[in-house]
Amino acid sequence: MNILYLSRTMGQGGAEKIVYQLATETALKGANVFVASCGGVYVKQLEKHGIPHIQLDDLECKKPQVIFKTLRILTGVLRRERIDIIHTHHRMAQFYAILLKLRFPRIQIVYTAHNVFFDKILFTRMVLQKSVIVSVGDGVKENLIQKFCVSPDQIQVIYNGVQVEKSEVNCFNSILSDMKNQNHILIGAIGRLSEQKGMDVFIRVIKNLLNQGFPVKGIIIGDGEDKNILEKMIRDMNLQKDILLMGYQNHIPALVRQLDFVIMPSRWEGFPLLPFEVFYANRTMIASKISGIKEIVKHMENGILVEPDDEKAFTEAAVCLITDETLRKNLERNGKDTFEKYNHYGDFVNQYNQIYKKITGE
Repeated sequence: MNILYLSRTMGQGGAEKIVYQLATETALKGANVFVASCGGVYVKQLEKHGIPHIQLDDLECKKPQVIFKTLRILTGVLRRERIDIIHTHHRMAQFYAILLKLRFPRIQIVYTAHNVFFDKILFTRMVLQKSVIVSVGDGVKENLIQKFCVSPDQIQVIYNGVQVEKSEVNCFNSILSDMKNQNHILIGAIGRLSEQKGMDVFIRVIKNLLNQGFPVKGIIIGDGEDKNILEKMIRDMNLQKDILLMGYQNHIPALVRQLDFVIMPSRWEGFPLLPFEVFYANRTMIASKISGIKEIVKHMENGILVEPDDEKAFTEAAVCLITDETLRKNLERNGKDTFEKYNHYGDFVNQYNQIYKKITGE
């Protein structure tokens, strides 16, 4: 079986991590696996596993010369490697797969919807035809049905699983350790620096807590297109000594273990991996009460949920976790139970491989 994973990027992010996990695990099961994207942090890790990466221009680029170049590269890969399945992880990746199927009709297409969408209605309906569709959660499935008129029978839900290396818990960051030794309360926000992730809300929450006299430090882990905007916001609010931008980091559970708790102020999500990583590290979180997150984080059971963009509510929830150690410990204990109960990494991989076998007749 020859599989091409087609993604916009292999940079930091939950969808990219899923592609990496699927590619490596499927290769271990004996498939010939290839990944095509415009690059990112996971490319070197793929190469360590002997998985070829095909470099593309950004799939979002609409210039005709770039589209034709991308089609030419992918056509060569399909013909040379005798690809059986194109597994796409982005709507523009799906667009290219549909075009390629016109030339290679025997190829099967699997599309994984990683997020909820509210734009490009007609385009999305068009590119989702003649494909097996996987949704990463119930909220994403509902979005596909209601917004894009996809038949429920066409969608299979496979919940994301996260693989955490046991060795990760032994990784240690000296900067965070020094902050803890100075009796600071470390509050983290982890994810791409973008409008979606709500890092601006996190910065304002840290400012509010400082104004209330709490000795907090904000730890932002991640990189992205809004980095310069957020750096300016931090400077304008005179928070340079109170908020640390750590950039992209590996070993997230190990870093989370050095924090007191995590805030996840996302404005929209699919089925995020971060809650599982936080729960694995035996920490709890305050998160936006939105589709995707609500499927994992249960209010006052393993975390606290508040309305997105409600800076006051996020601040009040943070005060609760800072001042009520009993509550925090209860949430942490229940979060660990959630990880053990619902994060079935092996099942996640096997369900995808069952789809591959079914559509190829193997």
